[in-house]
Amino acid sequence: MPLVVLSGPSTAGKTKISNCLIEQFPEKYIKIRSVTTRKPRKEEQYSSHYRFYSKAQFENAKSDFWFWKKSPYGFYGILKSDFMDGMAEEKIAILDIDVDCYFFLKKEYQDVISCFILPPDLSTLKLRIQNRGKDRGIESENDYLTRFNFSIEAIKNCGSYNFLLVNQNDEKTAIEIDQIVNVWNLYHNKYKILNDFYQMLYPLENTL
Repeated sequence: MPLVVLSGPSTAGKTKISNCLIEQFPEKYIKIRSVTTRKPRKEEQYSSHYRFYSKAQFENAKSDFWFWKKSPYGFYGILKSDFMDGMAEEKIAILDIDVDCYFFLKKEYQDVISCFILPPDLSTLKLRIQNRGKDRGIESENDYLTRFNFSIEAIKNCGSYNFLLVNQNDEKTAIEIDQIVNVWNLYHNKYKILNDFYQMLYPLENTL
């Protein structure tokens, strides 16, 4: 099974898109949870997509992480157990991760469909970040500038991904990603078919 990676700047819609994929295709996709030390948002109090740790919990569990990093918003990471459990499912796993984590992943795992989610334009990105409010970590002009600059740095790396998608609508973008996955599977299935036929053809040649 391939692993679907979603990255992008703040407010691009990564979490909503992954939720849409799971809601529209519940038998096909599963989300691998991240661990974070940031405070949960209102809709995340009982999130199935995040584990919320205190800083002390995170520090004590560092050896259990497959990957972790410190961001301007706190510590983030993926537990080895969560990654392995997600990959063991008979479903396609989705990882919502930042650029640094993706670069690490590329070295460790080969069958990755990487999608970078972009906002319609930078003006929209600015407005969305400004409107996030205190519940989403924007309490001052400095918070806004930090988040915006961090997002711009992420966008500079978008060319390293397999696919770029401008997200105008979360549900439509989720459908586009599912179509990408379907084509990806067809393409890679080509090698299995070729291998099967070669195994049939070469013994036949030796008997001629």
